[in-house]
Order: sequence, then structure tokens, then C-alpha cells
Amino acid sequence: MSAAVDVAQPKNPIDTTEDCRFCWMCRQACPVGHVTARETLTPHGWALTIDSVKRGNLTWTAETIDVLYSCADCGLCRAHCITDRPLPEAITAVRAELVAKGQAPAIVEELNQRFLRTIAPSTNVGVGEVGLFVGEVAGAEVDAVIKLLAAVGIAPVLIGQGRSNGVVASSLGLRETAVALARQVLSDIAASACRELLVLTPEDRFGFERVYVDRLGLGWLSSVKVREVTAVLAEALAGGRLSFKPLADAPAYAYHDPCHSARIERDDAAPRALLRAVLGSNAEKNLFWRGRRAHPCGAVGGLQFTQPAIAAKLADARLEDAKSAGASWLITDDPACAHHLRSRPQQDVTVRGFYELLAEQLVG
Repeated sequence: MSAAVDVAQPKNPIDTTEDCRFCWMCRQACPVGHVTARETLTPHGWALTIDSVKRGNLTWTAETIDVLYSCADCGLCRAHCITDRPLPEAITAVRAELVAKGQAPAIVEELNQRFLRTIAPSTNVGVGEVGLFVGEVAGAEVDAVIKLLAAVGIAPVLIGQGRSNGVVASSLGLRETAVALARQVLSDIAASACRELLVLTPEDRFGFERVYVDRLGLGWLSSVKVREVTAVLAEALAGGRLSFKPLADAPAYAYHDPCHSARIERDDAAPRALLRAVLGSNAEKNLFWRGRRAHPCGAVGGLQFTQPAIAAKLADARLEDAKSAGASWLITDDPACAHHLRSRPQQDVTVRGFYELLAEQLVG
């Protein structure tokens, strides 16, 4: 990913469509454009649609609104823009205008009601120096993370159980709901008195460090440092405080960088180092779309609800990428990604949960 050129950003993000509408420079990075082969469903296509409505050449109809809600809000267009144009912010801002006018797709309001039902005062929030934001993740994957952290002497306070972090709501244009969800999460974090907050996914970190600040105008708790669990575990592995039993006869495997990975300054080597400790390096295969250019699996921006056919194509593309690389296992540390990938028919590639796999091979 190229370093961004220092160019003044528009005061209103929607104004960036003036710059993006006839620019194709991030076209190759757009996953939706890749799987649909529709030029309308690419960054410049969305910018041109928005700008055409602004100029009175188009109106918001069922067709044009469907186009607008085909963007995954994965952030790859901005991550690959040399001038750092905030096109994803323009798209979500226009969606917010449609929500305010009651013109958003019916599924968006259904999701809104689902989000609103989760907003409730926190009770019995634990207190501790280290917190673990689990959000909507539950079950075996959380148990595996707790087991791994315990092995390096960390007993985190569980925060935000059952809560959405607000990122998907913000992607859909549900700004007021996203703000309400974010405030509840911030309240839980403040009540825990933690000074370090561990997160399971790049989406969580993107939400806390970027969405809350830039998109929702809420800011972040300055006393709380956000870290990914993978970075903590990889540091312990390198320091000899964590070890794993290598899996005998490990199959060929590939790692899927979770959705939103390109939007944060992530240590892409950390999860890979952990997998090599369990599965070895000889069995490792590389996906074509990986690291800073990793494509999402479709469980991003609410796309699996608003555009399920496109979300399915994105998942199929990731599975095909793994198959083409010669991998029998596709492994990811985002439980939502794993769930979505497993929802697709798979004949040759098995989707494995990252933390469960590590916990199974943990020594001690």
C-alpha cells in the first residue's frame, strides 16, 4: 500500500465524490467489482452515482439505492488511494441521509430494530487492568481465547458481552443507532476501569480507533490502549512464554486476513507466526489477496444482509483463492468471517477457527 499524498480533505466527506467519480486508480482493489464484474459496483461507480444525484441527473430510486448498498464498506478503496480520499465515509454519509428520509431498503430498518433491542444498561461489569471486548462473539471461540490468555498470565475482564460495536450500524447509515451502541460500549469500558483493551478482530479495532472518532464524533477513552489478541500472543510466543505442540501431519493451510484488516496498522505477521508454531511453515500457502490488499469474505458492512448474493460471491472467491493456492484448511481469527465462510458449500476447503486451533495445541 502506497503512502498517502498530503492533500487537503473535504470538510463534508460527500464532496469527495467530485474527485472519485472519474478516477479508476483504486479500481483493482475493489472486491465487489471483482466478483460482480459490474463497473457500476466499483468505487468510481458509487461516486458517480452519488454525484449524479447531487447534480440532478439521477434520483434515488429502488435501483440506485440498491447500487449504493452494494458497497461492502471494506475500506480497500481508501487504503489504496494515494490521496486518501474518504469515499467510504461519503457512501455511509449518503446512506445516513437516505435513512433519515425513510428511503433505505426495508432490511436496513429490520436490522435497526435488531440493534436497538440490544441496547440496555450494563449490569455486573467486572473491574480489572486488562479487558477483553467479546461483543457478539460467544461460545467455544471465547473460551479458547481465555485459555490462551491464561497461559501467558492474563485474566481479562469480559466487556461488551452480547453488544454490537456499532460498526455495521454505521456502515448501513444508521448513525443514531451506531452512536447509541458505541456509547453503551464506551460505558462498559469505562466501568471496567481497564487500561488495556484486547480485541479479537480488526473490525473492533477499526471501530474503536476510527469509526468512533472520525465517523461518529465520539472520541475514545485516552487512558485505554487497544491491542489485538493476536499481537499479545505472538509477543508471548517470541518471548518464550507461550508454546504449542506442533500438529502431526498438518494439512496445507492458508490464513484469511479478516475484514477491515487494510484499514488499521495491523501486525500481519503476528497471526501467521502463531499458525507456523502449530502447523509449521512447510504447510503454509499464501492467498493472492492477503495482508494490506486482503479482500473481505463478505461478512462486512452488513452486506450479508443487504446484498446476500454479493456476500456469498465474496466468500466463494476467498474459498476458491485458498483452493487455488493448494490449501486444505482456510483459517481466520475473526469468528464472523469463519461463520460466513462456513455457510458456503465447501468440497475441498475446511474453514477452521484460529483461536480454537491454537488452544487445542497449547502446551501447559
